[in-house]
Amino acid sequence: MGGKSAYSMIFSLPQPFRFIIAGGLGTLIQLAIYSYFTYNRLTSNFQETEAYALSFIINIPIQHFIHHKISFINSEVNYITSLFRSYLSYAVNLLIASLIAFVILESIGVIYWLGFLMTNLLAAISMFIILKVFAFEDREILLKPKNS
Repeated sequence: MGGKSAYSMIFSLPQPFRFIIAGGLGTLIQLAIYSYFTYNRLTSNFQETEAYALSFIINIPIQHFIHHKISFINSEVNYITSLFRSYLSYAVNLLIASLIAFVILESIGVIYWLGFLMTNLLAAISMFIILKVFAFEDREILLKPKNS
């Protein structure tokens, strides 16, 4: 069987597509954490929003590692610096995403899993830009595929 491995195929994709793959993997991990908290009913009146915020915070170092290995492979910023900057980036995005989650889940009343997906989709574009420019200082051209 010839051809490229899945690993080399991922790295030949343009950076936004690698970000989607890495973000999707991290989102699945966050969804598992979120579901755990949601099903174990936290004590707040705003249980789904609180579960979202907690899962977001817990998932930051996991998501950073995934992005470091898949999305921002050209970053010259050292790992600890980019991790610290990622925490700052995610803190800003957490405020935005929590407000969105509150509106979608508590005010509108969308079911928790759909609200989770909607919140993450709305926050993803801003997160890509913040991480690319600030946390990783990655200068890769956005839509140019990587050379194999």
